[in-house]
Formats: sequence, structure tokens, C-alpha cells
Amino acid sequence: MDKQQVLRELLRKAHVAEAAMAKVLVGQQLVLRNRPDAAFFAEQEQDALHTVQQLMPRYRVRPSALLSLLQGAGMAAGAAAALAPPAARNAVLGALQESLTGLYNDQLRAMREAGLSDEESLTGLYNDQLRAMREAGLSDEAADVRAVMIKLRNMERADEGCPAPPDIVSLTQAQSLADVGLGGVLGAVVKAVADAAVAASGRV
Repeated sequence: MDKQQVLRELLRKAHVAEAAMAKVLVGQQLVLRNRPDAAFFAEQEQDALHTVQQLMPRYRVRPSALLSLLQGAGMAAGAAAALAPPAARNAVLGALQESLTGLYNDQLRAMREAGLSDEESLTGLYNDQLRAMREAGLSDEAADVRAVMIKLRNMERADEGCPAPPDIVSLTQAQSLADVGLGGVLGAVVKAVADAAVAASGRV
């Protein structure tokens, strides 16, 4: 796979992930109308989605064929999570946070392996700083994509009380459901489904 193909697949995945997450938070906000935190996270996610959308024409990236399906699923999941008990809602949001953080770590690793990355030099660069680098002829290949990936990886999308799901080792070593709890099982399932959906979206 050449560098342009790598970038297109990574951006397609990022786009569908942000679009689906935006719908999750919109669905949640529709139920939790008076929660300022729900409004904050929904607005922040829309900004993140817009950032990815701006990059797509530059690299000639088409949206995933799964985009509409995953947006609908995200909206339903967000509304269902908001209607659920707080522990279940937090498990879902924590799992999605973990899934997206893992996605962008994988994206940055893929860029390094494709010869498209110097992450340390770009940490903290965004918008005006990155534009100034380009105008001065100092930006390197795909610098804008890496800067966005770093920003999205570091973005907080849920309250601190939302737990990360148990990893596969914890699940396999658990002697009973009580060892990980219903929230842990729910979180692990949500993360697995989200990971698989985003992975598939990069190919179609």
C-alpha cells in the first residue's frame, strides 16, 4: 500500500469514527436535555468531525460506504445509553473513549511505519502554527494529518467517572461475571463492536 492509500484509509476511518461518535453524543443530548456536560461533549465532537472533514478533499478521500449505517447506530446507542442507569451509560462512554484513543494510536503507528511520521516534532502544532510552517516551507509530508490525529487522540470525550473497559487479559482471567461486573462486560462488548466497525469502514 503506497503512502496516499495509507492516508486515505486512515482518514476514512477517522471520519466515520468521528461522525458516529458525534451521533452518539447527539443521541445522548436529546435525552439529557438539561445536562451542560452532554451539550459540551456534543459540541466538541462536532468540531472534531469538522476538522476531519476539512482534510478529506485535500487528500481525495471518499466517505465510507458504512457512514450512514454507523451514524444511525451511533444515534441509537447514544439515546439508549442516556436512558440506561448511570453505571451503564458511563461504561458505554468509557468504552467509546478507549476505542477512539486506541484508533488514533494505531493511526499514528501506521503513519510511522509508512514513513509519514515524526510525531514528537508535531505534538502541540495545530491550526495557526501548522499553517505558519507550511507557508515557511517547513512542513513535511502529511504533517496536517498527523497533527489532527494527535489532537483527536488526546481529546477527552467523556467525564472522568467513565471507566475504561477491561482488556482481553482481564476478561479471560476472570473467574466469574462478578470479577468484571456488568459494566465491564458491557464496556468490553461496546469497544469490540466499535473497533470492528471502524476497521471495516476503512476498507469500504
